[in-house]
Amino acid sequence: SVLSVISIYEKDTKVYEALLSLVSAALDERSQSVLHPSFVEIAKQISSDEFCILRRLYEKDQPYPLITLRVRFLASGGEAVLFRHFSLLHKDISGLSCCRADDIPVLLDNLDRLKLIDVCENRKITDDNQYQPLINDEFIVAKKETVKLKDGMEWKVHKTYFELTDFGRRFCQLCVCGDGVTDKSST
Repeated sequence: SVLSVISIYEKDTKVYEALLSLVSAALDERSQSVLHPSFVEIAKQISSDEFCILRRLYEKDQPYPLITLRVRFLASGGEAVLFRHFSLLHKDISGLSCCRADDIPVLLDNLDRLKLIDVCENRKITDDNQYQPLINDEFIVAKKETVKLKDGMEWKVHKTYFELTDFGRRFCQLCVCGDGVTDKSST
């Protein structure tokens, strides 16, 4: 039962609060139209840091820029990934226990796996200025210093973004932000 699951997560306050929100939503007739049966299982598969990321995305309500740093081999046209899905989440969100840029891609992979976010690999934010802080970040600069480019090699920065899915927005509405049946866009 949900109540037995809740007791397991008492020490992880973010998961505990999300599960309590689900119980509350299940008891509220107005929530029945937005409550999805998989939300309990999803909440059990999300870390506290992932809850922080979801809350930030829900509050920001816009795409979040990502870059992947690659080395391009001009002769063959091939590429090697040096760092995938770099973002500034580790600096942007207070309360993350993982404050390292290296940890963020793993968290994003899990949220994408659960279909709470969509990593839009083949699209980018039209305002290119949103990518400059990522490209110029000391973490990316340090990564570049670990590779000495030879003739026939160049840096390539793949610009993309991620955002909440509609399913993820609904999950946030009930479990992460406690908005219940209130539509955020109408407030």
